[in-house]
Amino acid sequence: ESIVLTPVGFDHQKQLGSGLLSIAGEKAGIIKKKCNVFISQQDKKVTQLFLSKTYNSNNIFLLEDYFQTDIIYQDITNTRFRLDDLKAKTSYTFELATPATYQVDNFALAFLVVKEYFSSNQIKFDVNKIKSRISTVIWPGRLQVIQRNPNIILDVSHNLNGIAKTLDSLFKIVTPQNCTLLLGIVNDKDAQSICDFLSGKFRKIIVTEPATTRKQDGKMLTRLLRQKNQKVEFIKDLQVAYEVGKKYLKREDTLIALGSHYLIGSLIIS
Repeated sequence: ESIVLTPVGFDHQKQLGSGLLSIAGEKAGIIKKKCNVFISQQDKKVTQLFLSKTYNSNNIFLLEDYFQTDIIYQDITNTRFRLDDLKAKTSYTFELATPATYQVDNFALAFLVVKEYFSSNQIKFDVNKIKSRISTVIWPGRLQVIQRNPNIILDVSHNLNGIAKTLDSLFKIVTPQNCTLLLGIVNDKDAQSICDFLSGKFRKIIVTEPATTRKQDGKMLTRLLRQKNQKVEFIKDLQVAYEVGKKYLKREDTLIALGSHYLIGSLIIS
């Protein structure tokens, strides 16, 4: 049995606690005796907490001890990267059908888990098969490009850490000054921090409300953004907001919708 611990960010604080270590402590509850424990590269204090929760009977795999990654090429639909196997002293080149560079680290962690499983069960590990399959995988709602020239992109990032990673990938391939954001979040997120972070990064932000009883008040988000001198418009109805966002796009422009699974799910269905 394997336990896989992915990067910890600030999310679901009402259920998991307000601090990063308290959130990590809750997630560490899945660690069991006599299991392989795989830990992604992340905040050193979080890693140390995870290690403190392991047992002598666990086999520990820290991603940073096994693999390093390097981005070779990125565009709006693909990311090509090198994966260096530090133990085997060899390198592989892979391509993902996404511009989301954070998926490279996720892939490296999954690659380590699968490689170890195959090795421990004496199954042939065919890297070429992985290359051919992974290059066709899509992640709905994860920097999902649904239109080109102008670009329309959907992403379910819904907390500050996730939104920051999404925009880090996005702004490497599109010009922020040509970007409009369609934003809608739920009411258990840190609205102030999210609005502070987003302010000044977009030509315009259109605030709307996801189709859920947990929706964050759009007027409140609009007020927070205006306090930071961000150009913003509030349109309560999601479909109307989406059509307005598309209406004035030029060929070189980008519209990205993010902030909630509810928001993106509704747009995908429509």
